[in-house]
Amino acid sequence: MVVNTIVMVEIFYLLNCRSLTHSMFHVGVFTNLWIWLGIAVMLALQMLFTYAPFMNRLFHSEPLPLITWLHIIGVGAVAYVVVGFEKWMRFGRGDLGQRDRI
Repeated sequence: MVVNTIVMVEIFYLLNCRSLTHSMFHVGVFTNLWIWLGIAVMLALQMLFTYAPFMNRLFHSEPLPLITWLHIIGVGAVAYVVVGFEKWMRFGRGDLGQRDRI
């Protein structure tokens, strides 16, 4: 479960950090399709890691139920919000941050 949580947080972090100053919605959700291809491949490999019996034996892991995936996605979403809030604190509050740099 920890490995899946780390991967999910990294996915949400990747989506939020496409721009250092704006949200992914400002940049455009589908402006870089390579990111979505990379996420799809990463998720496919995570499913293999989580559900393939030979991987379970190799890594001493076990398949996860749906409710656990909902918790994992929730943690990723919280990471997305935290990074977005940090960007808003740095860059999104108007001229306050800009005046400090002049």
